[in-house]
Amino acid sequence: MKSHWAWLTPLLPIFLSIVLVLILTEMNVIEWHFSIHDVDTALIALGIIAAVIAGMTLLSGAAVIEMERNSLRRAREESDAERSRFLRRLDHELKNPLMAMKMAIANLANQEQFDERQRISEDIDSQIERVTRLVSDLRKVAELGANTFENRPIDVAIIVQEAYDLANEDPLAVERHLLLVVPKDLPYLEGDHDLLVLAIYNLLNNALKFTRPADSITLRVQTEGDQMLLFVIDTGIGIAEDDLPYIFDELYRSSQVRAIPGSGIGLALVKLIIQRHSGTLSVQSQLGNGTTIRVAIPLQRETKPTPSH
Repeated sequence: MKSHWAWLTPLLPIFLSIVLVLILTEMNVIEWHFSIHDVDTALIALGIIAAVIAGMTLLSGAAVIEMERNSLRRAREESDAERSRFLRRLDHELKNPLMAMKMAIANLANQEQFDERQRISEDIDSQIERVTRLVSDLRKVAELGANTFENRPIDVAIIVQEAYDLANEDPLAVERHLLLVVPKDLPYLEGDHDLLVLAIYNLLNNALKFTRPADSITLRVQTEGDQMLLFVIDTGIGIAEDDLPYIFDELYRSSQVRAIPGSGIGLALVKLIIQRHSGTLSVQSQLGNGTTIRVAIPLQRETKPTPSH
């Protein structure tokens, strides 16, 4: 265990050098008076002072380098830990449907009744679709992380309406109450039209999956200062407090929702898209009492896009 006084170790040469300078110059500490007898003594004193300054500079530089090394080490460790978590989740998400397909194929070979063979074939198709969807979503995440996109003036009302209309086409929307609240004359923002529609739709789609029949889902847009604020508010099953920090991680799925179809990529994709637009995401939820997701994106303060020539 390090001593509480270990921080004094690098300062010890500096203290000794100061004492030596005081002795050489015969300083009267009480009257703050210096007395130097010859040029050699003065040069020695100056040399010691220069050495002290150089030593302090080296110590400061070494401290900065060590801090940078520690920061890089921590970042590398966090990255490694995140990669390990991702691979464990990927292994889990792939293993389940593959095992289900293997068992179904084995059962299929032993079945002679047409109806049972048909049911097993449908189960296999369902698991294949699940894996295909997972791979497709992972590809979207990879492409979004690698590719650039063009920033163009976007009418917020249009992208919100498009995402809302897409969500209403989902069969689950028939049994839920979807509401869109958009003020008039919203400013434009800079971004990628299709990606923002996808992000908003994914938020609505997520709300549809984790709400019950007769629950409500509200998509509300407003401006605050130089930001567009978008809220997706539902009265669904909510999220456990322990799960909240991880819901935007790739492939993360809470144990309470594993029976609900999904790849665990949708919200991770939303996070990437919003971050690419210099925005932020936050979530408030309570198990059994619904969820509110808040998106904030910087606005372009103008009433319409500039015409191109």
